Amino acid sequence: MLALADEELLKKIFSVLSKSVTSVADPYSEDGSYAAAIASQPTGLRAMAATHHLDISLTMDDIGWHFLNFG
Repeated sequence: MLALADEELLKKIFSVLSKSVTSVADPYSEDGSYAAAIASQPTGLRAMAATHHLDISLTMDDIGWHFLNFG
């Protein structure tokens, strides 16, 4: 398997995500658009996308704020 430099790997991840997850998919909306947008991603990317906002919420606020505001 070919090993990529960190910057190259990050560019590749962002490229894959930007092709299928649009700005219309708001993780804080209650319509499920974000879950639908990340559903087609490979397992690892889907897991990162699903937990990213939780990680940020817990860093910036608390778990109560996250679940009160996250769609």
